[in-house]
Amino acid sequence: MMVDFVSALEYNIIRHIELRITMKQVLKFKSKKKHYKADVCLVWCFDDRFTGLLGELNKFGFKNVDLVKVAGGAMGLTGRGSAGNDNAINYIADQVEKSIKLHGTPLVILMVHTDCGAYKAIGLPVKGESEVELLREDLKSAKEELFRYLARKEHWPMIKTYLVDFEGLWEV
Repeated sequence: MMVDFVSALEYNIIRHIELRITMKQVLKFKSKKKHYKADVCLVWCFDDRFTGLLGELNKFGFKNVDLVKVAGGAMGLTGRGSAGNDNAINYIADQVEKSIKLHGTPLVILMVHTDCGAYKAIGLPVKGESEVELLREDLKSAKEELFRYLARKEHWPMIKTYLVDFEGLWEV
């Protein structure tokens, strides 16, 4: 019996060494090993034009941010563009729930932005006041949908909504 254990242990050690030998480190990076409590879970569009704004969010005092980046941001919680398929809604809501369960996240921020390609892709290339009104309605709908989803799971974070444009961040 001991021989089987030792051979299994030796096999695992050799396999670990082989895996390390076949890999090439391309960047050195020291990350914190300590687990963290997230200050916020942020549902955000992956449009890189607004990535600089992410760095500005530390002005709100956020140190640890769980980021859910998807095309259209909070629009994905409305069902728009998913042709009645709940996969997008469930994916985003599930990511938020994981943030709450794994990192004790007390706050969720839902965001959308003007001139969003995800809206254009489904035939909603609106501009001006009608665009802003549509985005505000979608934020309200997304907040309601996420609230219902999380309430079924008995999670009760604060949920805030924001609209981003090329001038800044607007609480809705």
